[in-house]
Amino acid sequence: MRYHAQRNCPRSILFVLILIASLAAALPAGAQIPYTMSYQGVLRNALGVLFPDGSYNITINLYPQQNGGTSVYTETQNIAVAGGVFDMVVGRVVPLDVPFDHVYWVGLAIDGGAELTPRAELTAVPYAQNARHAGSVAALDSGFVRSVNNIFGKVFVTAGAGIGISQAGNTITIQNTAPPAGFSLPYAQSAASPAALFALQQSGTGQAMSLTTANTANAFNSLEVATNGSGSALRAWRSATTGAAAAIRAETSSLDSNAAAISGLVVSNTPGSISAAVRGTNNGTGANGIGVQGTQAGSGWGVYGQTPGGIGVYGLTTNNSAASSGVRGETFSTNGI
Repeated sequence: MRYHAQRNCPRSILFVLILIASLAAALPAGAQIPYTMSYQGVLRNALGVLFPDGSYNITINLYPQQNGGTSVYTETQNIAVAGGVFDMVVGRVVPLDVPFDHVYWVGLAIDGGAELTPRAELTAVPYAQNARHAGSVAALDSGFVRSVNNIFGKVFVTAGAGIGISQAGNTITIQNTAPPAGFSLPYAQSAASPAALFALQQSGTGQAMSLTTANTANAFNSLEVATNGSGSALRAWRSATTGAAAAIRAETSSLDSNAAAISGLVVSNTPGSISAAVRGTNNGTGANGIGVQGTQAGSGWGVYGQTPGGIGVYGLTTNNSAASSGVRGETFSTNGI
């Protein structure tokens, strides 16, 4: 093959390239295939005069297109030129890891100058590189990957945000590690993490979370929280230092007897000492604050206690002051307790 190209530089070069590709000729059985290509060419200036003898830095680029694009392989070697003739073995400096499974074009540059034009199309012999895969094809169930999205040669797979890539043998797994944009119900998942598995923050004026059981025949709880650890199953915290809103507020619209907005239950029938289904604690050390308060807007009871054999309501104070009371009641009528 003959290739004529002129470089745009002060000493215009007329380049005549004779391509000789030597891939695996006369190799004994089982020998390692040299993934190289041998190039010979003649360097002449624009007047056809041979280049002077000496060493020149020759850069070779391989492109998957005739014009433009990005080189898929590049290598520079210092090559001796004698009588205008040069001979280089491509792949000795940079491994020639190109599949040669479609058409490639060669671009050359001398001593760091502009690349010679036009590019030369590779003919059949270099594509024997593709035969190096044949020895392993039989061991594969369904062939091998030659390109990805029309990208040939080395393809690097990198993980972006929320994407995980793992490899086990010949299998590469690409997995979405980001939280799902939406839930597919019913949804159940488990994980081990030192951070919160589910966190919501409302920066607007609406609720952070709303749960509703719409079916009136559904006897299950709308929300169940359980823990096997030493902490509380549910903790409510109001961080604001002003306002009278409660950390937890429960409401019921039921008109039935024994209805309760909040119900506490000690499950065991042999509970420990001072166990409480509902407990109120006020950390205030002064005279203000109440541990448990009950309020009734009509003629009922603010706090009511009932037991079949014990004490319905029990109060204890550890202060021996005369002003202290375990249980104290006051009324605007004739009977405080």
